[in-house]
Amino acid sequence: MRYVELNRKGDYSTWEDYRLRELTDVDCCGQLEDSVIINEKIIVLNLKLLPGERLSFMKHPDVYSWSCETGGMLIMANMDGRIDLLVFEEDDFGYVNNKEKQLATDICNIGDEVIRIQILKFL
Repeated sequence: MRYVELNRKGDYSTWEDYRLRELTDVDCCGQLEDSVIINEKIIVLNLKLLPGERLSFMKHPDVYSWSCETGGMLIMANMDGRIDLLVFEEDDFGYVNNKEKQLATDICNIGDEVIRIQILKFL
């Protein structure tokens, strides 16, 4: 995965009004509904975004791994003000450890193809 910072942390001046409203909405940070419970310690979340489709702000698990089976491009807005461009290659994968901070982001598929990402959440 390649990553490009488009907007720096703490700078909300370029944010669209709908994103700012969502951040102030108590119920903005939902969870993905399409999930499969493996056991009491592991959940698999399946994410599929059509071209132009956006998933509003959601909380991230503390520790998770991800894999992108299709490749594609996402714009990700972070609750801390940062906006990033993420470019995935087919079969990219990674591991994230967010134990130090809470994180919520929204994502939008800006590519021409469907993007599919699986998230393995560790409880």
